[in-house]
Amino acid sequence: MKNSLKGIWALDSNILVYSLDRNSLYFNQAVEIFTKIKNQTFSAVVTQQNLLETVHVYSSQYGFPAFKTIAALGGLISELEIKILLPKSTTWNSFSRILELQKNEIDIFDYYLAATLIDNSVYQ
Repeated sequence: MKNSLKGIWALDSNILVYSLDRNSLYFNQAVEIFTKIKNQTFSAVVTQQNLLETVHVYSSQYGFPAFKTIAALGGLISELEIKILLPKSTTWNSFSRILELQKNEIDIFDYYLAATLIDNSVYQ
């Protein structure tokens, strides 16, 4: 069986949300992903945007205090040594170029996320 989980993978907000919600249908899959990161099957990064989105979801949809979500995410990131990527000074221009190429402005937040990843050399 070929291992397709090589290189650096960016964790989406959904995976972070699922990993904190034991009642989620996807909790076990999220835990499996984090187990693979811990076992160094592959490396993972997360963007600051994903962290903010996760805090927002837990505050607005779960009624969970932001500081508790931040603490839980901090523990996870620290334990698994996940690097947090920040937008760079070039990210706005990268975002603009990506947006120009799109026929439909479906989700500008995902385009900005893509620009952040590209500017941090995370692409495969």
